[in-house]
Amino acid sequence: MKAYELLSDERKWCQKNSAVDVDGGGVDINSPQAVAWGLNGTLWRCYACDYHRADARARYDAAYRLVVDALRAEGRGTYCGVSAWNDHPSRTYAEVVGLLKRLDI
Repeated sequence: MKAYELLSDERKWCQKNSAVDVDGGGVDINSPQAVAWGLNGTLWRCYACDYHRADARARYDAAYRLVVDALRAEGRGTYCGVSAWNDHPSRTYAEVVGLLKRLDI
């Protein structure tokens, strides 16, 4: 599954946590209770569910690098990282999903 597919509607995106349950409480990205994910949690969920496997680490690292490089190229910087960009108070769901779709990840 691609990251933008996981975030198929705005209710599946969150800020300030990698993943949340229906009550908005933070949960593990792979928890059955997870109903929404932040950008980094989405990348983890889609590309590194089993991070101990080398191929999963490589997929996650590649997706993360694409996001970082795209943000830098757009002049948005990532001095605080992908999660900080996702969590900025003015960030919108449309911006996050738009970025993922442009990158096709």
